[in-house]
Amino acid sequence: FTKHASGKCEMHNLAVIAMGNFLRNMRREAVPIDQQINNLLQRQISKNREILKSLFKTVIFCGKNNIALRGRRDDDPQNASLSGNFQALLEFRVDSGDQTLQHHLESAPRNATYISKTIQNEMITTVGAMILNNLSQLIRDSKYFSIMSDEAADISNKENLSVVIRFLDCTKTVREEFVGFYLCEHGTTGVAIIGAVGDLGLSMDDCRGQCYDGAGNMSGRLNGASSLIRAEFEKAIYVHCMNHRLNLCVADTCQLALVRNMMDVVRKLSEFCDNSPKRQQHLVSKIRVLVPAANHFVLVNVCRTRWIERIDGMDRIVELLHPVVATLEDISMNRNAPSNGYWNQNSRNDAQALINAITFSFIVALVIVRHILDLTRPLTVRLQKKAMDLLKAKEEIVLLKSALRDMQTDIDTRHHTLYEEAVTLARRVSVQPSMPRIIQRQVHRSNAPATYPEDYYRINLTTDFSTMLLCTLKADLKMLFLCATKDFL
Repeated sequence: FTKHASGKCEMHNLAVIAMGNFLRNMRREAVPIDQQINNLLQRQISKNREILKSLFKTVIFCGKNNIALRGRRDDDPQNASLSGNFQALLEFRVDSGDQTLQHHLESAPRNATYISKTIQNEMITTVGAMILNNLSQLIRDSKYFSIMSDEAADISNKENLSVVIRFLDCTKTVREEFVGFYLCEHGTTGVAIIGAVGDLGLSMDDCRGQCYDGAGNMSGRLNGASSLIRAEFEKAIYVHCMNHRLNLCVADTCQLALVRNMMDVVRKLSEFCDNSPKRQQHLVSKIRVLVPAANHFVLVNVCRTRWIERIDGMDRIVELLHPVVATLEDISMNRNAPSNGYWNQNSRNDAQALINAITFSFIVALVIVRHILDLTRPLTVRLQKKAMDLLKAKEEIVLLKSALRDMQTDIDTRHHTLYEEAVTLARRVSVQPSMPRIIQRQVHRSNAPATYPEDYYRINLTTDFSTMLLCTLKADLKMLFLCATKDFL
């Protein structure tokens, strides 16, 4: 009885608990077993979601800031020396007060931490799928869309198709959204593009436009991707990329002998300095001495394909021509080498060849071509804007042609100003004004007769280059607009 009265009797205690549970059940105060199990499951789900929320936020942060998740290595999450950026960011979240994540990492089983490289890949795939689903829904809400695509080979030499969808969202704003790279197992064909659109859950019946470059596999009249798609979906009108078309016009114009030779020298000058830290450092020292107010210390390596980008390369040569020539002279004469050393023979020979190439013809072509191509820069920038359409592009091209016509109308005055600038630049590097000799028969360069150098370059360079660019713009872009408007009608 003493044991029972003191509450130490186990049987009595269980009976009291059972009686209490019976009374709560009779009074409808107790929670049913199935509901208790369900509540326990919901609490576990909420806890797991909080843990995954921290993990997914870290993945999204890495994606938005272009941070590789695995970093150096990621083979053993428990080994700090092999942890990657993803795990380092998780540790940073724990240090910042994420108690849910801290408790998970400290108490979870080794095979259920959800931070392995396999789980990271699954989270990346999940996030990508959610982004594409949301984007696909926005496009379906707007109904109609256009396709912008281009092909490129990756490091394994496999052809990939990059796809961008252009559409008008609910706020009437033009949007261009990149949707992914698609492997072209059978080449870049209309089938590959249709498959990429189908993966987004979109219908090609709602496609109202195609925009590609001028390559035959994309724009070919018979077997090009645009023609194959148009044969099946006639409302998907093909438009040649305007900026690419302008780039082709400039490229055709730059085949003029004086211009082509000048471009080659600009490229060789930039490569000469870029390919050697020793030569580049010597150029920097010359810039600090000869042009103290210079804002740039590196020559721009001109782009091989995008001709309009060569304007930056020419701008940099004009700004730094004096220290560039001084650097070439030091190297060719084998003087002022770093650490009292010597310039190697190949560098000396290349430097001397570049000095010989910096002639007055090079300087005049550099100044004049830079000025004329600079007129195309605003158009190049505007054609890349998302809000650009066919009519706006036509208006911008009309403005460029008007600027070129104004230059031709006042060609004498404009050329004289540019020629004086070239003469001033040439004097800084001790180059005297001159012109190539004129012979009776010549097919490899301009050979129009002229008495003075200024007249020679006005006839054979300024007039020819501006006229050729204007004619190319008229012919190519006029035909492009006629084809496009015909399709719309």
